[in-house]
Amino acid sequence: MSDFKQNYGSKSGGNVYVSVAVPLIANPAPQASYITWFGPTGQLTISSTVSQQSAIYKHLVTSSIPVRDPKYFGNYTMKFNGESIVTIIISAEGIYSKYYTLCKKVDSNWLKEI
Repeated sequence: MSDFKQNYGSKSGGNVYVSVAVPLIANPAPQASYITWFGPTGQLTISSTVSQQSAIYKHLVTSSIPVRDPKYFGNYTMKFNGESIVTIIISAEGIYSKYYTLCKKVDSNWLKEI
């Protein structure tokens, strides 16, 4: 459970999802229905699963976060019963990274001119 990954690279598109695995220590086991995700586009409507690991108090929350277009890149916070647990980052990868960075610079410059 020590291999928690906080930064993810992805492309974007209609059927692109990033699989996220978050280790939790809790007893009793957390109920998946209390887990919510918030990202650059607001609250996500996705389901998560909770599986017990090597001990009764060790759990793994797995979720698939959609990355439909570049506006989905950014920070995502997992909450349990309204309390923030962890924030992960989904960034553009490969050629999309260069394009996304360029678009952000163009948007920033355009906003400065207004």
